[in-house]
Amino acid sequence: MFETLNKLNGKTIQYNKNTVICNEGEECKNIYLLIEGELKIYTYSFHENIYVIRTIKEKEVFASQLLFASNNNNLIIKNTNLRYSGSSFVENNKNLIIDNVTVTRYGSSYFVKNNESGTATISNIESNLPKFVKNNGITNINNVVIKLTGYVNDIIYNETGTMEIKNSTITKTDSSRINSTYNVINNNGTLTIISSTISSTNNNTSSYNDTGNNTTIINTGTLNINENSTISEYHRPKYASGTSIYNSGVVDI
Repeated sequence: MFETLNKLNGKTIQYNKNTVICNEGEECKNIYLLIEGELKIYTYSFHENIYVIRTIKEKEVFASQLLFASNNNNLIIKNTNLRYSGSSFVENNKNLIIDNVTVTRYGSSYFVKNNESGTATISNIESNLPKFVKNNGITNINNVVIKLTGYVNDIIYNETGTMEIKNSTITKTDSSRINSTYNVINNNGTLTIISSTISSTNNNTSSYNDTGNNTTIINTGTLNINENSTISEYHRPKYASGTSIYNSGVVDI
């Protein structure tokens, strides 16, 4: 390994434990190879909580410019376990890629908030996140499985942006009372659903006098659904209502 480094005009640097190698915003022109030990790439929330984005093991190469360079607009989070609480894990204004991660969440904020100037690609995630994405930019979701039990609302909120959901399954099963409108997806922008299953189920047997609405998708924007997708709704309370798509916008199926 050392012979290879010498041929590449590389140099060996030894750091003490808990030393910060790079800070966000610093220009970094090198690619690093970890010879011995362990490194953690982490970020802070608005409440100063530390979230580990990735753990680097021995003999792994990490191109730190992808995360820290001031002239690079990409944030890439891949092949790792994430845990966050309180505020959103990522509030994106540039280019975000999240792929093949396991997420544990405590709190009530969205996992990803993609702002107007942001582009986000989220793929290969299986989770029970009750608040997944709030989008005002461009978001592509592919091969995501979210299965929830309990009261949740607006799992995905496409506020003003453009979103595509492809090859994904998002289901909600609830046994609480239906006192208002509960939904899985709230779309005010442009949403395209391709080869995906979206469903909302309420199995409450204790209160048949509920008069709320169990809804899978609320659409006030533009909704496009291809023929290989399934949008479904089921509710047990007698006086409640339910609909797969509550529409006051434009729907193309």
